[in-house]
Amino acid sequence: MTPVWAAEDEDCNSERHLHLINERRLARTKTMHKILTLRTNLLIIFASATVVGVFLFTDTHPNKALLIGTGAGLGLLAGIFQSRALRDSKEQFRAATTALEVRAAMNSSASGRLATYTVYAAGGILLLTAFTQNESIGFGLFAGYAAFIFVRDSIAFKDCIDLQHAAKQK
Repeated sequence: MTPVWAAEDEDCNSERHLHLINERRLARTKTMHKILTLRTNLLIIFASATVVGVFLFTDTHPNKALLIGTGAGLGLLAGIFQSRALRDSKEQFRAATTALEVRAAMNSSASGRLATYTVYAAGGILLLTAFTQNESIGFGLFAGYAAFIFVRDSIAFKDCIDLQHAAKQK
């Protein structure tokens, strides 16, 4: 028969053992946030391209290309910044498992902060463009922002692929 103090010590060791097993399991299953996965990026690119296509083929406003062009031009700028931020902060992005961690990784570099500022600026610039063109604010603004997202994410897609491959190799 084992003494009571030995049984308590054995329980304590098994709890530590289970804790270590759970930590190892979490370390193995810890993956990057979904916004950084290839599948999510392809879905965003496809959805934004669909919105732009529907707008171009259904809207009759003569200046509809202005909203799409403005969104695409700003998306080009944001895509360059975002792509550079993905390269500059690769380790932080790979470790990010929540949206807040992804945002912190993006804002950890100057190019990431510029990409974030460009997102906000694009919304304001597209809103002003829609107002000055007497465009229907709803769908025209939405399509311009979709063009922004499409171009930005298309440019940064290669770096998302590189990030995904680096995460699998680690």
